Amino acid sequence: MLITKVGGKIKQLLSSGVFWAIAIFIAVALSVGFGVVATGKASVSSQIDLLKDTTRRDAVQCYALEGSYPQDLDYLK
Repeated sequence: MLITKVGGKIKQLLSSGVFWAIAIFIAVALSVGFGVVATGKASVSSQIDLLKDTTRRDAVQCYALEGSYPQDLDYLK
């Protein structure tokens, strides 16, 4: 008897739009969350690449102007 009541409640919940609305909301929220995390990681990665390229370019410029590479990063400042 209890099992049939629970089964009926589950069928009623699934047939109503509330369950599907909540399921879709959760799926969209998770998708947006994962997208934000992935974008943040890509942004950090591109910033690291930009920093490496800038440091390399400045070191080569120092070599071209002074005839030697800088001893440390502080010299490039």
